[in-house]
Order: sequence, then structure tokens, then C-alpha cells
Amino acid sequence: MRENREKAANEFGRDLAVDASAGTGKTSTLVARVTNLFLARPDLSTDHVLLLTFTDKAAAEMKARVTEGWERLFAATQETDDVDEVCRRAAAWNPLARVPASAYPDFAALRRRVEEMVDGVGRLSVTTFHSFCARVLRSFPAEAGVDPLFEVLPEAAAADAWDAAFRKFLQGEFGREEVHPGWERILSRLPDPSKAWSVIRRLCLFQRDLLRGPAPDFGSPDDFLGFLVRGHGPDVDYFRAFVAGILAPEDDPAAVAFREALRVLDAAWEAVLRGDLAAAAVLAEEGTGAFSLDLRKSTSKKKFPRPDGPKLSGVRDALLKFWKRVAEVPEGDAAARFLVARAGAALAEYEAAKGSGLDFMDLLLRASDLLTGNPAVARRLGERFRHIFVDEFQDTDPLQAGVLRALAADAVPGRLFVVGDPKQSIYGFRRADIQVYRKFREGMVDAGGEDVPLARNFRSRPDLLATLSGLFSRVLPGGEDFSPAYANVVADRNDPGDGHPVSLYRLDPAVDESEFLAALVGRIAGSVKVRDRGGVERPASFRDIAVLYRSDASGEVLSGVRAALAAAGIPHVVPSRKGFFLRQEIQDLRMVLSAVDVPADRSARHAALKTVFFGLSDEEILPLYGDDPAAVPARLREAVALLSRLSARKGRASLPDLLAQLYADTGVDFVAARIPDGERIVRNLAKAAEMARAFEWVGAGSLKLFLAEIRRKVAEGREEDEVPDFEEGEDAVRLSTIHGAKGLEFPVVILGGVSRGGRKEPEGLRADRVRGLSAVVFPGFRTYSAFRQVPGAGRAVTFEEWEKEKMTAEERRLLYVAATRAMDRLYIVDGGKGAGSTLRDALREGIDGATAAGEGRCIVTGLPGERLRLAESGAGGPLGGELLRVAVTSALRKEVPAPTAPTTAPPTGWAWIGEKVPHTPAPRAVSPIDGPGIASVAEPASHAPPPVPVSLAELHDRSRGKRFGEKVHRAFEAYPPVRDPWPPPGAVLPVILDGEEERRWNAIVVAVRSSPLYRELCLTRLVGTELPLLRVRGGAADEARADLVVRAQGSTGELRVVDYKTGERDRALEEAYFRQLREYRDILSEAWLAPVRAFLWYVESGASFEVT
Repeated sequence: MRENREKAANEFGRDLAVDASAGTGKTSTLVARVTNLFLARPDLSTDHVLLLTFTDKAAAEMKARVTEGWERLFAATQETDDVDEVCRRAAAWNPLARVPASAYPDFAALRRRVEEMVDGVGRLSVTTFHSFCARVLRSFPAEAGVDPLFEVLPEAAAADAWDAAFRKFLQGEFGREEVHPGWERILSRLPDPSKAWSVIRRLCLFQRDLLRGPAPDFGSPDDFLGFLVRGHGPDVDYFRAFVAGILAPEDDPAAVAFREALRVLDAAWEAVLRGDLAAAAVLAEEGTGAFSLDLRKSTSKKKFPRPDGPKLSGVRDALLKFWKRVAEVPEGDAAARFLVARAGAALAEYEAAKGSGLDFMDLLLRASDLLTGNPAVARRLGERFRHIFVDEFQDTDPLQAGVLRALAADAVPGRLFVVGDPKQSIYGFRRADIQVYRKFREGMVDAGGEDVPLARNFRSRPDLLATLSGLFSRVLPGGEDFSPAYANVVADRNDPGDGHPVSLYRLDPAVDESEFLAALVGRIAGSVKVRDRGGVERPASFRDIAVLYRSDASGEVLSGVRAALAAAGIPHVVPSRKGFFLRQEIQDLRMVLSAVDVPADRSARHAALKTVFFGLSDEEILPLYGDDPAAVPARLREAVALLSRLSARKGRASLPDLLAQLYADTGVDFVAARIPDGERIVRNLAKAAEMARAFEWVGAGSLKLFLAEIRRKVAEGREEDEVPDFEEGEDAVRLSTIHGAKGLEFPVVILGGVSRGGRKEPEGLRADRVRGLSAVVFPGFRTYSAFRQVPGAGRAVTFEEWEKEKMTAEERRLLYVAATRAMDRLYIVDGGKGAGSTLRDALREGIDGATAAGEGRCIVTGLPGERLRLAESGAGGPLGGELLRVAVTSALRKEVPAPTAPTTAPPTGWAWIGEKVPHTPAPRAVSPIDGPGIASVAEPASHAPPPVPVSLAELHDRSRGKRFGEKVHRAFEAYPPVRDPWPPPGAVLPVILDGEEERRWNAIVVAVRSSPLYRELCLTRLVGTELPLLRVRGGAADEARADLVVRAQGSTGELRVVDYKTGERDRALEEAYFRQLREYRDILSEAWLAPVRAFLWYVESGASFEVT
């Protein structure tokens, strides 16, 4: 393994393709190779070497690292005449750096060579593909057919040009008297027309090479007919056999219906087999009606015996899908082809809007055309750049690969050095094509190059690396050319840490994920051990922790985490560059304008009131939904009144005027200037106002259209310039998308949001450039080529299914990128809410089949968990490690660190360890959030009684009862028993009950309905369920939650607090229950300044007891 690194850094006689897994030191290897090349080739000029990467930041960092190393060599050669000392200093900078003394006749020659390198480092071409292509076009403008003084359009300028061009295109398409019927075919099939516009946009901006080249092969009816035969042939055979075996009388209505359905099916199937799709399509409507069969009339197995095989209902449904496809696909194919054709017209408008300017896609297209179409130019550039290095090569796209291929067309050995990790190819949405990457590498090897894997990991602890190896050997099994297999790596570090290297927390739906993440961060900081750059172990600080999440177009995940961290007092930053339209303040503006646009939308109004413009909390907004208008605070009334005024003006006032009134009346600039990142917030809001003016100026339309424009740009990931919002040296938690964290490393990584993101289907124009396949795919229509068999796949798979597998494979690689950012510890949070995601599917698949290794306990949360061994030891050593899976059913309590040894008297309410706590209550904590929705009061600290030993059988019974009790509490929280009837009709329980639990639940429903307390509760007004109550004991805050709080009708405003209990009445524990309820009663009474009655309710029997 070390030999491979040496070869990568010092083998110059052949082309090398380095496969560098995460953490294996690929950048240091590349930098060492560049340095060693110049030292080994004294006649090589810096003008003749080209280093290519994919971002300006990466290019700048690469240039800086090369420059640093060469300046160190220069200092060494100036300060000593000893070659061995120079070699030692070079190795101290980079262990792979080599000073070949034999290449120089004396030390003076070596010194002169290093001086030449330092003098020429400014001429060393370290740049991005786009910048290099721009240089090529400026050097050969006539040959490329471009204006010699062309301007490279920034992303924002190109986006503005596209917006103007697209508006003109739409005016041309829909502004005429008669609209082309092709548009009706498209828009009638799409519930959201913006999907069609996004396809056109992507074609024009990112897939332009497919529009400019030969027309894509979208297949023929034969592709679809072949799919029907393969996919539905077994269904047809089964249905024929079933009808032939019917024993019911000839006049039986069900038998008649089945025979009629078969008649229509036979006619259509014969048309399919002879290749006459049009004839089959004519029968589609009749066939759909014939197969709307009521199978309940054919349940008799004597009259209607079933052949062996699938269920009849499944076959019926499959054949209904057959008829649907036969009816829709031919017209869908025509609609898809029309859409691509009209994209060509939109592209013409865009080219006109750009003028002589070139966007980033133009740079690649024009340079690729020039180099592939003009061998003389390619040869001249090949002579200029004798050695070409490419970093992060897994991110290459077909045009960039074509440029490289043209530059190295003379096949001089040792010219190309590419390094990348196919398992980190996660930028498919930016045209990165892992199949092109793989084909290019294979071509290098076939031409005499060598594939060099780097398999020694310098980043992660050995126990963490072992667990990741076990996990990803399942998640990344390999197979197709778009699915690289996980390559086992060996740890260079030998310092396993404390506790489990990977912890997976599965949250109950009742547990808020953002709050759990914040609590987890708070417990990690100061407790989990990490190793610093000097190899010294120390407690983790906030800056050692990164919270990563999947892309977050709505901003919901990021805003939730930031709010939770802020509430916990944890500093945090967003170091990755973030789209302007995803900034929290811009999302806040969008929410306020949405409430203004639709004043009847109460959820939009609630969201608006919580933004930076109004700054209200849920508890402060709660009185708005009560029956007493006088209880609504003045600040809340003013905020609602402002939203109403803005709504009333929206039809008369301009967009800029609405924003100006919003900014002025809320004083948002004054407020923002006094909070963290305030200057950036103010400037971004000012920029939004400028955009509104520009939107209004071009006559783009209403507030509703402006909101639609913001949503569209959010979905497109549109980026704009903004003010940076963090300092590199700040001790704060880093928040980032997984994509934004690629290339970085952190001692501790928390991966959140894995339950969100969904499972996306392929949409738009999909292309497999290696196989020359393409198809337009939408839920409403697709080209015939979507049904084509993929050649060389080794199995029957349609192109649409193939593209879905490619998307899934990239999501799996995204999980790999996230996990391999961790140096010391990895924590994964699987939230209980969300529709699931491909990311979570991959994670669960990686854990499935793991071997149970007993019980464990999380050293961070203190929660019990299940230890899982992810792989058994093989002949070559351990192939996997352990993961701790923890079920989280309730929020983590905030921990207060124990005070250090006292040097002065403790403050009031505190007692040192071992000192008796005074019985005098601490003063009541005053908080602006006291009042409706939450209450707090200081209480004297009390000592819990010592635990009583119990048998294992009793412990099991208690555990089972506790689980049922938790389910009952969640059901009562969802449907509080304060309305008649209860539960409400059609209510779906938020829990799953087994047979015994369902029996107990039905008994609870009967008992509750007959309970006198229930009848009293039906006459009250709900205040809250699981209502948080804060208690202060010994100077530390402790939160409890009351199951149910209601308010009686009448002038007294009497409150009632109810605590639910399941199981039989336990008099031994009842006093403890009463004591708890007295605390609830006292807290509520003091916080609300109202009388409070407290009740203990055994819901399984219906008995209730008032606490005295």
C-alpha cells in the first residue's frame, strides 16, 4: 500500500490513474508528484505543466500547497549544503517528496534548480477546466469562431440572460392566436407546468451538447412493443388460462365479464405481437372498461379455479396498467419529442440574449469542438503541456474528458496523471458522469497506463474505519459501470477511541430531530475525545463538530437545526457557500409575502409571525387561536394588523412599495443589525428589494409570480453573491450539506436529516453517453426509448429502470461521502418524521444482516442500545466493526456540568457535591416565555429514593407495560379526550398496536367515554397536550411535561391538569403520582395566576382521582 503511494508520486514513465479512497492522502500525493517531477527533470519548465481541477478554491489551495513546498525547499537549499538535510526537510513537509541527488552533479546544481522552480511557480498553470478552456479560446479565437474579446458571463449574469430569453420564448409560444397542439398534450399531462420549463432550462443550460449534436435517438414503437411482450406476456398467459378453466355456467355474469375481457385482450395482444401499436391503442378504452372487474363475484374456487401462480387481483391490476400504457405512451412519445424540439427554439433565444458573451457551458463546448475538430490546435497545446495532472477526476463530464483526450492524443507515456475516487462521485446534477470517468480510466490502462489504488487511510481512527468498512461493503457492492465497489482500506492511525465509533439514533416520531441534534452536540462537546493535529487527545470543542444533512431546498432542515442550536446557546456557522435564495432571511421574506398573498392561510400567517420580521415564538402566537381577543398581546395584534394592511394593498401597491412598507413597519434593519450576521442579513434583504424592483420594471407580474420566481430559483439551487457569515477560527459547530462538506474532514460528524429527501424518480432528458442511450421521462409521458432494453447490462432492464438505478447509486455514494468526513466519531440521527429517503434505505441495507453483539450503552447520551457487528473477521483480518443502534423515545434532558471545587461560597440555590441542599426554595426564575403554553417556577431540590431491586420477569413485564403506556400517551396527545365523540370519527392512531394492545385500547375507549371526568373535560377549552413545565432545583432547570391541561369556561379561568396512567391502580406508587401532580398544579397556578385542579386518571378503568 505504501508502495502504491511511492509509485503514484515517483513513476513518470507511464500514465497513471490513481484511485484514492477517502482519507488516503490523494492531494498530498499529487503535490508530491508535481514536486518530484520537477526535481527529477531538471530541464522541465513550469510553462509545460498543467494542473486541472474543478473549482477556483481547489485550484487556489493546490497552487498554495505547491508553492509552500517549493519555498521550503528553497529555504533548505539556501541554509545548508547538505543534501541529506534537504531531503529530511522535504520529507518533513511531505513524506513522499524525494530529492534525487543523482540527477545533479553537485549541490550548487540542485540549489539552482530549486531557485528556477521558485522563480517559475507563478507560471505553473493550476486552474479549473473552465478557466483553461477560456484561455484556449482566447489563444485561438479565429479557429474557435469566437469574438477575441468575448466576456465570460458570471453565473448571475447568465441566469439573468436566460430568464429574459425564456420569457421571450414563452411569449412567442403562447402569445400567438393559435397555440401549437403539442403544448396541450404536454400541459394536460403535467400537474405542474414548471416541470416542463425545468426540462427546457436544463437542456439549454446544462445539456446543450445533446441539442447541438446529432439528434438523440428516442427509439421507436418496437422498443415499447418489446417491453409490453416481456413485461405483460406472463399476465396475458395467466389470464387466458384462468378464463379457459372457468367452470361456472355460461350465463354467469362474472363468467361473461371475464370472457368479454379476454376477447378484447386477445385482439389487442395480437396487434402487439404483429407490431401494430396503433391497432392496440384503439382498443385501450374498451379494454380498460372490460378489465374494471369486480372480483368479489368470482370468489368461488369451484366455479372459478385459479391456475398456479400470482393472485388474480394482481394480474387484473397489471393488465389495467397494460391498457393505460397502450393508451398513453404513443401520445406521450410525441409530446416528449415536441418538448425537446421546442427547447431548441428556447436555446436560440438564449444565444441571442448572451450576444458575444460565453457562459461556462459555452467554454467547454467551444473548446471541445475546437480541440476535437482541429487536430493542429490540439497538437500545439499537447506540445505546450507535456504533463497534465487532474485532481478530483471523478467529477469530470463528457466534454472535459473529451478535452483531455484531445490534449493527450499523441499517447506520449507519462503525460497524464488523474486522481479521484469514484465512490465520491456525487455531482451528477452538475454533469459529472461516473461512467465517462470509468471509461476514460479503462482507456488509459488499455493504452499502457496503470491503475494505482491508494488504500492506506490517514484520516480516521481504526475502530471507526473498521465499522465504515463493514457498512459500505454492503452499501457499495459494485456491479454496473455506474456503481463502483467499496475498496477496503487499512488504518494508518492506531488510536481507537472510547465508546462506539458509530452510533445510530432512531428517533420516535414524538422526538423533535432538531432539538435532539442540539442536545447531542451539547453532550459531545467537552466529553468525547478527539485527537488534534499534534496527536494529542483532548475533549472535543464546538469547532470539532460538523452537522451534515442532505440538500435542503426549502431551508426547513437548516432553519430548524439553527433555531435549536441557538435556543441551546451553542455557537454555529454555515461555512459552505450557500445560495442567496436559501438564506434564512430570504426564506423568511418568502414566508411573510406568502402570508400577505393568501391572508386566509393560517399556517402561512403562523410561519410569517415566527420570522426575523416579527420574531414571535409559538407560545406568543398561541393566544391568537383562543376565544378571548383580549388575551392577544399588543405586539401580536400589531403584527397581524400589518399583515392585513399589506394584503389589502397588494393589488394596488407595487412590489417595491410593499417591501418598503414591510421593512419600515417591522424595523427589520434595526433588529437584524443587533443579532449575529446582522450586517449580511440587512444587505441580503436590501438585495431582495432590488430584485423586486427589477422584477417590477420588466413587467413580470404580481406578488404571486414573484413568489413563484423565488421558489423556482430555490429549486434550481440558484446562487448569488452574498456576505460571508463565519470566521474560520471561530469555536462553533459547522453546519453544511453533504455536498458542501466534500473534501473536508472533521473530528466529529453528526449526520442528520436521513429520513427526509424522498425517493426520486428520473425526470427530464436522461442520457447514458457511454452507451449512446437517451430518453425523456415524466410521470405523464416518456419517449419510446425509455422502454428500450439496455445493451450489455447482463440482465433485462429498461433504460428508465437503468437511470433510476444510477440515481440510487449516487445517493449511496452520498452516504459514503458523509460518513468518511469523520476522523474520530460518527453519529447518525434517523428522525422519526419524514417520508424516508434513498439515503436511509441505503443505511438500513448496510445494517441489515449485521450480527447482534449484545447490549451496549451510549457514552454520550447514556441511553441503552444494541451493539451490531457489521462483518465477521476474514482471512485478511477484521473486515468490519461495531455500531451502536439506540432507540430514542423522548427528548434528551439538558445536562448541567458539575461545578469544579469551590473557591468561594456557592451562589444561592447551589450546593457542592456532598453538601446538604438547603430546604429554602430558590427564587422563581422569571422568563419572557412564562405564561400561556409554558410555565416555570423554582423548586427546592429533592432527593430521589434509592432504586428497589426487581426480578428479570418483573422487569420484562414493566418494560412491556411501559411501551404500551407510551403508545397510549401518543394517542391521547394526538386526540385529547376533550371533545365528543372521542376518538373523532375516522381518526387514525399514530401508533401500531399488536393484538393484545389493540384489545386494551378498545377497552380504554369504552372506559374513557363512560368516565365522569371525560364528560367534565368536554365542557372545557384545550390549553395543550404534553405541555412543558419548567422547574428549577438546586439552580438547575428541569423540564417536565403535563399530559393534558384544559381551561374551564367562566370568569375564574380555572385550569385543570390531568395525568394519564395505564394498567391497574397501584396504591404504592400513587403518592408519588400525587406529589408530581401537586408540582404541576403549583407551577401552573403561579405561572398563570389562576386556580388549578389536578387529576390522576387511570384510563383503562376510567377511574379518576382529584389531588387534594
